[in-house]
Amino acid sequence: MKTDYGKLGKYALDRLNRSCSRAETVQRRFLSDLLQKNAATLYGKRYDFSAVGDAEEYQRKVPLSTYKNYENAIE
Repeated sequence: MKTDYGKLGKYALDRLNRSCSRAETVQRRFLSDLLQKNAATLYGKRYDFSAVGDAEEYQRKVPLSTYKNYENAIE
C-alpha cells in the first residue's frame, strides 16, 4: 500500500484552516460559558462575571494574578 502524503497533508492543512477561521468565535463562546458557569463563585462575584460582556471587559475588571494570590485559599 502506498500512502499519498501530499493528499494527507492537503487534508490536514484544509482542516487546520477551517478550524482557524472560526477560532475567534470559539474563544468568545468559551469565555462566555466559563464566566457564566463561575458567576456564582466567590471569585465570580468579586469581579461581577455575570456582567462581563467580552474579553476586553474581562481584562479591565479582573487583575492579573499568580498562584501566590490564591495560595492561602487553596490550603
